[in-house]
Amino acid sequence: MLASAYYIASIKEGKPISCLRIAKIFGVSDNQVRSLLKSLGYSLKLYGAKRERNAYDIYAEIIAKDGRSITKLIYDTNLAHSILKRYVKKLLEKGLIVKRREGNIDVYNSTEKGLLYLEYYKRMKELLTV
Repeated sequence: MLASAYYIASIKEGKPISCLRIAKIFGVSDNQVRSLLKSLGYSLKLYGAKRERNAYDIYAEIIAKDGRSITKLIYDTNLAHSILKRYVKKLLEKGLIVKRREGNIDVYNSTEKGLLYLEYYKRMKELLTV
């Protein structure tokens, strides 16, 4: 579910205001505010929303981030540590990335097979984009 602050209503003179802000002012939930505004005919727009990623999107994202530590991958992919570890484990098992040690840090690099996956992934995205 997306953060409610992304829902913006044009209330007065076309000036946008977030539903979350309205909810805080009146002490109600942002869902109640959105429902009320919709029923009154106000248009609500969703700003800053990202589409949900599937596993293939995340695999491609990790493979593309060549030479990163697990910490940097957490920030780059915006995934929780435990979830990212599962994806990294799967990519390691399939030979799409390799782990190597740099000093006291594990770094993950793409393999030839991983780069091939990335190429096919990009082609499929182009084919399926409407």
